[in-house]
Amino acid sequence: MNVDELMNRVNYHNPNEETIEKIENIRLLTKALMLDINMELEDCREKSLALTKIEEALMWVNKGLVIKGDK
Repeated sequence: MNVDELMNRVNYHNPNEETIEKIENIRLLTKALMLDINMELEDCREKSLALTKIEEALMWVNKGLVIKGDK
């Protein structure tokens, strides 16, 4: 991996308006999924892990959208 690629991973990327709309749409879908899981499962390790992984996935999607939209 070259230095530019490495630095691109940690540099701040300012999202444009189109990217912000995509992020908001995915965030709404993610909230609905998390609420459904919260209602359907009793509190347990599996529920906690599922919600954490969904939160993590949202973070990576947001980063991917912002970096893609930045180019």
